[in-house]
Amino acid sequence: MNTGEVTGIKIDKEIMVPAIIFIAVFVLAVVVYFVSKTIARKETSTGDEVTDEAVRLINPKDVTMSKVQIESAAEKLFIAMKGLGTDSKAIYSVFDQVKTASDLFAIIVAFGKRKSWGFYDSLPAWISDECSAGEISKINKILQSKNIKYQF
Repeated sequence: MNTGEVTGIKIDKEIMVPAIIFIAVFVLAVVVYFVSKTIARKETSTGDEVTDEAVRLINPKDVTMSKVQIESAAEKLFIAMKGLGTDSKAIYSVFDQVKTASDLFAIIVAFGKRKSWGFYDSLPAWISDECSAGEISKINKILQSKNIKYQF
């Protein structure tokens, strides 16, 4: 049996070579995933226009959430979408807390344009990029149930 000794541990070379190949393929797959996702993202960003429009649509009398709640909601959405995977339950829970269209627009403004993995854009663009059609449909149904006409 061919064995090599690495830091006092005997490893069978017949197992070590496939393990190294597996790790290399895995790392390559992760790199390809992120590169392809970055290429697939929109070339142009409308974050400033989206934020400006949201500011215009906020009716201060209709905002039911505190500034801290709004900022926390924006941060929860960002955390749910950045990095590997998307935490759809966390996203739904944020939209469950929204009571009015002005609450939603205030969250869009608080989110602003955020950056992760080379992607820099507004909340609607993040939702579009990170969520599946089914997840977006569920978010829109949550908003519709509160008589909020805005759709992602």
